[in-house]
Amino acid sequence: MNKFILILILIPITHKISTAQSKGKPIKKFKAKLVNEFGNPVSDAYIINYRNYHGVTSKSDGSFGIYTQENDSMVISHISYERKIIHAKDTDSTIVLNIEPFELSPIVIQNRDIEMVYFEKNMKRMRKQLKKMFNGSWDDGSSDSYRSYRNTIQQFQHPNHK
Repeated sequence: MNKFILILILIPITHKISTAQSKGKPIKKFKAKLVNEFGNPVSDAYIINYRNYHGVTSKSDGSFGIYTQENDSMVISHISYERKIIHAKDTDSTIVLNIEPFELSPIVIQNRDIEMVYFEKNMKRMRKQLKKMFNGSWDDGSSDSYRSYRNTIQQFQHPNHK
C-alpha cells in the first residue's frame, strides 16, 4: 500500500521535472528539403538535433522532418557534401548543400615479372607448410587429406605455372 501511494506521488513530480525544460517552448515539426548546388535532391543525409541528439535521414526526394523546439540547432551531414548547421527558427524550406570533393589517392597497377618470381617462391613455401600440416599422411593419394591438400594447392596455382 505504501509503495502504491509513493508511486502516485512520484508520477506527477517526474512529469513536472521532465516538462520543465520545454516549458514555454512548444515542440514543432521542422520540415525542409535538401538539394545540392544544381537543384538535385540529396538523399540519405543525416540530420541531428543538437539539443536531444535525435536524428533522421533525408528521403530520396531530399525531404525530411524532425521535431524541434524554437532555436534548436541541427547539423546536416553527408559524405559527399559539406556539413551544415541550421537553426529551427530558419523558415527556409529548401536547404542547399555544397558538394565536397572526396579524393582517393591514385592506385598504380603494374605487371612485373620479378614479382611473379616471388609469388612462385611463396607458393612453394606454402606447399611445404601444407605438407607439414597434413603430416605426409596422404602420400598414396587415396585419403581425404590428400584431396583437401590438392584442392587448396590448385586454388593458389599461378595460371602460367606448369
